Amino acid sequence: MQNVVKIDVDTWAVEKCWDENTVPAFPAYFCTAAHVAFGRTHADGHLVAIGNARTSPTQWHIALLDGQADTIRTFSFQDNATHGLTQNVTGFPSMGMGSTYLNHVWVDATAKRLYLVFVNTYPSNRVWRSAIST
Repeated sequence: MQNVVKIDVDTWAVEKCWDENTVPAFPAYFCTAAHVAFGRTHADGHLVAIGNARTSPTQWHIALLDGQADTIRTFSFQDNATHGLTQNVTGFPSMGMGSTYLNHVWVDATAKRLYLVFVNTYPSNRVWRSAIST
């Protein structure tokens, strides 16, 4: 990811830009080490979710930007000491055999919910959906 930009649609002026060097900053993990899920996320109003792409079956991290409050929260399903990410989401069920990937991220600003879809590569292709209150 390069950055997320907030644009005034009346003037097309950039109001704010967020990346790994801004305050608040996205964790460097999203900007350097992981590919983000292009076309697999849905923002809603001032909430923008960035999830890592389907390139890692063992690292699932989501950054949630609140462009109105100017905050970024990170949800990590595993520790990643290299990038300073600490697991803060628990209760993920075992998906059994195969590789499990974070496939889609959807934000519902009204309900203050972050919906996630995980898929598993095992032939039965299990799908697990989850929701996190923002």
